[in-house]
Amino acid sequence: MNSPAKPKVSVVTIVFNGEEFVEGAIKSIARQTYKNYEHIVVDDGSTDDTPKILAECSRRDQRIKVVRQQNSGIPKAYNRGLALAQGEYIAILDADDLAFPARLEKQVAFLDEHVDVGLVGGAELAFEVESKKAWLVNHPVEDSAIRHAWVHQQLFTHSATMVRREALLQVGHYDENLPRGCDPDLWLRIAQRWKVANLPEPLVLRRHHSKQVTRMRRFDITALNVGMKLKSVHALKLPAYYYLYLVFPLLGMLPNGVKRMFRRLLAQETRIEAKDPERYLSSLSDLL
Repeated sequence: MNSPAKPKVSVVTIVFNGEEFVEGAIKSIARQTYKNYEHIVVDDGSTDDTPKILAECSRRDQRIKVVRQQNSGIPKAYNRGLALAQGEYIAILDADDLAFPARLEKQVAFLDEHVDVGLVGGAELAFEVESKKAWLVNHPVEDSAIRHAWVHQQLFTHSATMVRREALLQVGHYDENLPRGCDPDLWLRIAQRWKVANLPEPLVLRRHHSKQVTRMRRFDITALNVGMKLKSVHALKLPAYYYLYLVFPLLGMLPNGVKRMFRRLLAQETRIEAKDPERYLSSLSDLL
């Protein structure tokens, strides 16, 4: 008896107490125009109704594979999902975000055509749940532009990234010693061996809401950012003057108005108000 063919794409989602949004994330993958995928959802010890929601979702769609574990934190949960993934390409979708219908199709086509690219992301449509405001967050597109901006601009939206399995086999998975910052660390290791890219159009709707609370102090976040940027200059062999950009994380210590002023002056502001947001939101309106 022939074994079923492996999916070309594995979508990995991790969730902890995500009863409000996780079903929408799963449904947004189920509506993808690209169909040859599996969706691995790692429940990192949820104590709300998330397990019931996931059980119902997996009952309706056999492509959804749910694994439950004791709460272990972000990098360990992602690595559990990566270990189970069978696809040639592995896509990330955060549990409170939504994928636009053609997201997987566009990224698969890009990686099929660009065999030297190990990681591809895309722009995001940010959506503030409480106010219903939406804005676009753009990133550098070409490999050279991404490297040029590596230490002074947001490079990828984690929830919009797709990685080549071969790249992960070379560089390893998420660093479990980094409770925060494990995603840019992985991107850096991939960029040392592969080209990287972003698609110019938004691939995901990324929710911003009041329940997103960081457990790290602002000083700790700043120290983490400085350390990661320092590591990036060395690892990517960037020019020495890039060390000057290490001042950028210190902007996080300033009042919001001052931060925005400096980012505009330094061309670091990548957010623009979405014109006609309904053009983007219409395909996801029932999931918001």
